[in-house]
Amino acid sequence: MRKRIYQLCYVCFLTLVLPSCDGVSRAPIDRDKMTAILYDMNLAETWSTFSSGANMTQAKNTDSLAIYNITILKHHDVTLEEFQKSMEWYKMHTDEIDSIYVRLAKIYAKQQSAENNRRK
Repeated sequence: MRKRIYQLCYVCFLTLVLPSCDGVSRAPIDRDKMTAILYDMNLAETWSTFSSGANMTQAKNTDSLAIYNITILKHHDVTLEEFQKSMEWYKMHTDEIDSIYVRLAKIYAKQQSAENNRRK
C-alpha cells in the first residue's frame, strides 16, 4: 500500500512538473539580439504604414513589410525558423519577453526625448 502511494505521488509530481519543462533552458535568440530584431521590426511596421502614402487610418503595406522583415532577419543573421522558435520560447517565458518590451520602451522614450530636445 505504501509503495502504491509513493508511485501515485511520483506520477502526480511528473504530471505537474513535466508540462512546464520546454526542454530549452535558454532562449534560441538571446535577449539583446531579440531586442534589436524587434526594434527593427517595429520601425519597419511603422514605415510600411507610410511607404505607399498611407495615412494613420489606412492599413500597412503587408508586401513591403514582409520584405522588410526578411531583410531584418538577414541583417541579424537569423532564419525565419529561428525567429519563430524564439518567439515561441519567449511566449512560454513571459518574464523574459516583458523585459525585452521594457527595454524597447526605454529606447523609444530616449529617442522621443532626443527628438523633443532637437526641436527646441
